[in-house]
Amino acid sequence: MIQIQITKIFLPVLAILLALSASNSIYACNLMDQSGVCEAAANADAIFVGTVYNVEILRPKEEETQKATLTVQIAHVRVEEVFKGKIEHEIEIRSQVASCGLFYRLPEQWLFYVFYDKENSTWSIAGMCGRSRQIEYAAGDLPYLRRLPDSARQTRISGLIELLKSDLEKGTISTALSGVKVKIIGERRTAEAYTDSKGIYEIYGLPPGEYLIKTEVRPGMTGNLQAGNADDSQEESARVVLTEKSCAEGNFTFHLDAATSIAGKVLGPDGHPLPNALIGLHPKGTQSWLPREVVRLQPKGMRALQSWQFVHTNNQGDYRLENIPPGEYLIVVNGNADISSYLAFARVYYPGVLKEEDAGIVTVTRGERLENYDISIPSYTTSYKIQGKLLYADRSPVVKGYVRFKADSVEEGTAGEAHTQTDAQGHFSLNILQGLDGVLLGFIYPDRDKFANCPALGNVAPGSFLETESLRLKITADQQDIELIVPCEKPEARNQ
Repeated sequence: MIQIQITKIFLPVLAILLALSASNSIYACNLMDQSGVCEAAANADAIFVGTVYNVEILRPKEEETQKATLTVQIAHVRVEEVFKGKIEHEIEIRSQVASCGLFYRLPEQWLFYVFYDKENSTWSIAGMCGRSRQIEYAAGDLPYLRRLPDSARQTRISGLIELLKSDLEKGTISTALSGVKVKIIGERRTAEAYTDSKGIYEIYGLPPGEYLIKTEVRPGMTGNLQAGNADDSQEESARVVLTEKSCAEGNFTFHLDAATSIAGKVLGPDGHPLPNALIGLHPKGTQSWLPREVVRLQPKGMRALQSWQFVHTNNQGDYRLENIPPGEYLIVVNGNADISSYLAFARVYYPGVLKEEDAGIVTVTRGERLENYDISIPSYTTSYKIQGKLLYADRSPVVKGYVRFKADSVEEGTAGEAHTQTDAQGHFSLNILQGLDGVLLGFIYPDRDKFANCPALGNVAPGSFLETESLRLKITADQQDIELIVPCEKPEARNQ
């Protein structure tokens, strides 16, 4: 039984972002915290379907390149179907180019939940952490939105039931399962629903309370089936909670390749486990890795990475690639080959070689679970540890603030940027490659209501970061006891 509210996050673009955004990324968002359609619809100033026909990129000015200023993209959208709010036939929607940003292909139809900034007369979205999405992934939202405002006066339980199959040529193929019976069991009422042609089920007007959602796989369906993160089963369930006028979602994904996997451990030159290393899997005879710009640019005709092609190692250096279609593969660590503060080595192939022609070939057959495919990194580039504290002006520690190092220049194949988040005592620690010259600074994303008595905010544009003074560093040895000061006093406890 799945004890959490399940949300559909298996989107090709989303999967790429999750894989290529390190877990310590300062811009990463918790995608499982996405709001449901009820909450998203209530909070948004306008909701509509529109086609993105052009995207404009606004990069930081030259004098801002050493700061934490983010690149902004402006999507030009033709509005086609409005569910809430008053908007023009064409509008511009702003978002940040970051892990929680949205990435468009042109032309592309989207369902947008947007917010209006009266001060700047601009529309914006909440990024990947919000509810906006490509129209093909919005089938569960549209029935609710088309029934507004009546739907907002009732409770709703809904979800998607689909069958996924991994294919070497076509990527992941998703098939909606129509006519599947769904049983919704509560203490005060039990109800039944069936999925429509798009695999969506929904039911309105149930009394508040806890419900068990059970779905039955139709007889004759073959393959190893899996729902959510549960064990293989022919029947699966999820628990959801309804409050007054709220929505709850229970999505079920069944995968034909769920029993197929490759697992192992990544070890550094010293034999210790290597955490947070990006593992890539690519079919033998194909391009070993997508170009570094694939996430932002998504060139037309380029096949996107699929979820079975990548994973990060955990804190113990372990990895497991799942739902793999049968075939012959190479396993790659640090596929884009950039030597960085996080991965201080270039591309390495299983079992621990630098050249693709020397790599071991891994053969996967349907239903097979391969274990102990360990990879040993032969050597590291030297790096040094930079440690210190991020403090408010009154010397209180900044909890979960951000610290960033950016090199003035780097050689090709080397990443000169590193960032981290502070702990409960305001401490930070960064490993930075030897020989880099650059600047270190700290910053926070301030809630202006909490920092009402901070004059420094007068020089900061709404939505921007509040930064410390930058500190120039030459990385030739470990450095400790660095202090970075945010030019505001810590907010009062009652405001936090």
